[in-house]
This record gives sequence, structure tokens and C-alpha cells, in this order.
Amino acid sequence: IVKVIIIVNKKVYDVTLVVDANIHIAGNECILKKNGTDCTTDFKFHSETANTLLQKFFIGKFDS
Repeated sequence: IVKVIIIVNKKVYDVTLVVDANIHIAGNECILKKNGTDCTTDFKFHSETANTLLQKFFIGKFDS
């Protein structure tokens, strides 16, 4: 299993289950190409529902 980790607003999320379930409306490729990077700008365009869902995958804070 490949872990899929993204950073949004200095918070780290393991979105592996989102990719495994293939539930992203734009498909997995857009998530996979951002694996391990800061996606804050990309995520600004998501709905409140997506934001709420993302919180379920929170695993820690990113300090840089």
C-alpha cells in the first residue's frame, strides 16, 4: 500500500482511503500527483462538505 499524504493549512492528512475508494470527483490522478506536498492553494476551491470530510483524515501538524 502506498500512503497518500497531503498538507493543507499546515495540517497533515492521510488521504489514502480517499484514493483507495476512488471517491474524488476529479479522479485520483489529481491527488496522486500532489502526494507529499502542500495542497493549501488547491484545496481553497473545495466545498464545505469536502473540507469536513478532509478533517476525518487529519494525522498531525506540519511545521516548516
